Amino acid sequence: MFPKVPKTVFTEEMGVIHVAWVVNTAQCLWRPTFLHDVGIDGQIEYVADGEATGRIVLVQVKSGESYFSRRRGSYVEYWPSKQHANYWEAAPLPVILVLCDLDREICIWTDARDALRSGHGKPILVDEDQHFDTDGVLSALQTEGPLPIHAFDPQSVLCS
Repeated sequence: MFPKVPKTVFTEEMGVIHVAWVVNTAQCLWRPTFLHDVGIDGQIEYVADGEATGRIVLVQVKSGESYFSRRRGSYVEYWPSKQHANYWEAAPLPVILVLCDLDREICIWTDARDALRSGHGKPILVDEDQHFDTDGVLSALQTEGPLPIHAFDPQSVLCS
């Protein structure tokens, strides 16, 4: 007998692959978490005029129809574990929660860190109209303000 591989393994991976594809289509950088994924599947970095800018958001992807089973109006409820809620709330960068149901071609997102910090966090409400597409990637990258026009110049910070 061999080890069992549940269908959820493939469902989860397809969601992460979809997020990587959308980020690449938006011409931003996707950096997957290869080791020690404890609640962050990867990072997105904004690219302006072909240059990395240093504007980064962290991303947690949840894939499958079960994540869309709880609704409140036009919102999908997501109930993080206490440990993940604490982890995301304390993160130094925005944490974007992406919910994907690829069978129905639905992929939506919200700023989970902001939801948790604002006290409206459990459940985290994900607006069904906030699609994770190329425009959604750019919107997610603006969670802490306008996107930089030019690449980040570390020398200018060091000399200040």
